[in-house]
Amino acid sequence: MQRSQQQHAVQHSGSTSQSANILPAPVLNDTSGPHDSTTLYGSASLAADNNFSALSHSGLTPAVAVGNDDYQSIASLWPGQPGQTVTHELEQPPSGLEDFSWDEQSIGDELVDKKTNAIDDASSSGVTDGMASLSVDDTRAGYLGVASGAAMLRLLMPDTEHRHKRSVPRSHAQKSAATSNQGNSGWIPTSVWHERRIYEIDVDAAINAYFSLYHISYPIVCEPTFRAQYAQVIARPSGTSWNALAYIIAAIGLFSTSTEPVVRDLDLFEAAKANINIDSLETGNVTLVQALALLSNYIQKRGKPNSGYNYLGLALHMAMGLGLHKEFQGWRIAPLQMEIRRRVWWGLYNFYVGAAITFGRPLAMPTKGIEVALPLNVDDRDLTHLSTSLPPPRSTLTTHSAIASQARFHLATSDIYAKVISLPFPPPQELLQLDDERIATWHSIWAVEASEVDPRYFLSRSVMDWRYRNLRIIVFRPFVIRKVLQARSQEYVQQLDPATDAAVSRCLAEAKASIISIDNYWNTGRRNCMASWYALYFLFQATMIPSVCLRNEPTSSMANDWREQLNTALSIMRSMFAINPASRECHEVVLRLCSDYLTSASSIPTSSPVFGLEPVEESPNTQINALYGMMWPGANTTDVDMLNDSWNNFIADLPDDSSNLFDHNYGDFGSV
Repeated sequence: MQRSQQQHAVQHSGSTSQSANILPAPVLNDTSGPHDSTTLYGSASLAADNNFSALSHSGLTPAVAVGNDDYQSIASLWPGQPGQTVTHELEQPPSGLEDFSWDEQSIGDELVDKKTNAIDDASSSGVTDGMASLSVDDTRAGYLGVASGAAMLRLLMPDTEHRHKRSVPRSHAQKSAATSNQGNSGWIPTSVWHERRIYEIDVDAAINAYFSLYHISYPIVCEPTFRAQYAQVIARPSGTSWNALAYIIAAIGLFSTSTEPVVRDLDLFEAAKANINIDSLETGNVTLVQALALLSNYIQKRGKPNSGYNYLGLALHMAMGLGLHKEFQGWRIAPLQMEIRRRVWWGLYNFYVGAAITFGRPLAMPTKGIEVALPLNVDDRDLTHLSTSLPPPRSTLTTHSAIASQARFHLATSDIYAKVISLPFPPPQELLQLDDERIATWHSIWAVEASEVDPRYFLSRSVMDWRYRNLRIIVFRPFVIRKVLQARSQEYVQQLDPATDAAVSRCLAEAKASIISIDNYWNTGRRNCMASWYALYFLFQATMIPSVCLRNEPTSSMANDWREQLNTALSIMRSMFAINPASRECHEVVLRLCSDYLTSASSIPTSSPVFGLEPVEESPNTQINALYGMMWPGANTTDVDMLNDSWNNFIADLPDDSSNLFDHNYGDFGSV
């Protein structure tokens, strides 16, 4: 069954290995064709996002996440900016067909005479330059930018003779290629084949499942290339990184498409880990970056958020070491290989910003010096390893639409997120303006109604819609919480300034819209673990808004609407019990918070105590402490303490009625 993968046409394999580059690689930025121009712009232009409303320039098709100029440069997001074409002579692409891959595992071993333990002068030509000043030769030295000493040396020694003067040690992967699979078994080697009974798992089916669902949201692996390598139609990359990639793809496929709790994916995860060790970090290649990125996202979904965060950091640093954040004029690189580099970089970007928002952590992703185009909106058949130029983007949704759409969203909004987790908290007028200029503009141009797309893209488009609404909730919910908690004071006059009132209204509207959208998907879309993971996360975040409102203003004119939203959310959570165990915990939390307030006032007999119509008997500070842990699940204790201080400073005028109220502690909900 595994060998049946060979039926995939080699012409669509898109291999990034030299052995599969049948045609000579074209020069990047060759303008001989109408669609292969990839003019790049300086980082100053890339960062010039203050006029994001320029996204509405002509030529972009509303409601479709594609555009005729998207493939040229990320700077095309802001047309009219005075960007300059990159012509750094200090910074050049690798010569020939090389990329920036590197392997330093043998460094040191090459320099020492095994018999005398002395430095072998004969091997000194193989020294790898830790000062980044002697690496005139670009072969397998990693990316060294314009600030490095090597850049200046290359300018002084530009000729080919000097650039290839230093010898390159034989890589560890090359040395061990013949023996790396000793003791391993299976179509994909792993040392835990028997221990984890991998032979019992239909790996083919798991890989097919990955590409049918998860890949549509995060296409950081080229499917035709991977399938050709899996079937051994073309050679697999040397070393064990590809084995790790294959197993984590299978693990994600098995987990994401399951319609009930599953555990065998954990065995595949262990098989992937068995192919990566500390020595792996002494190498750098795109395959390993892909494996680390997928490992990070997978274990976050499997309840190890901080471990996933660490894997993601490794992937990001390795990606920059490989120069995935850069493109160069005159680079003799195959168009498909360049496109794969773009997909990996922006996939990492989406993972990193998404994780930061999920955990309430600061953004550590670099924003300066990033000069790489967004992925093309094309089908796999449009761009193969036989392609000599980049094809025009399609005007319809493709497998690669979601990754670019999410990247544009984070590019437009990441600095808004940075503002709302920093002190002092922005005034409502500033956030409303940013919302109109950035978030709403992105939505008007790039958003696609999930109900209007092919069922194959229904989940990826729905998640993007939930992500968009969730950010607006995050931006404006402090004003909602301050309003409802201040309303507890008898001296408080419920009259807000127009800006604050607008901020509150937007938050309430997005929370309701999120619940409705998630309910619509859950009633009509494919129910599986991946869908339940995203739906539950965004549902729980949205549910916190009507929860805090109803608990503190149970007699409000909007109370019945809040009850309806909460009952809808609880119904969705109950329907997830058989798929996602975390849904039970979320359901229990919402009931603990709101069960006494879910009965409409009209249904309460006049002779009954109206306990359910009294505000909750908790102090505002206690509510803030409890809410924070639930709104930022996965945040560690330090994160919670730091950002709780921010909230307490923002909500500075709260009435202190804790002396005569019960002070229930719901802090343990922070682990939900």
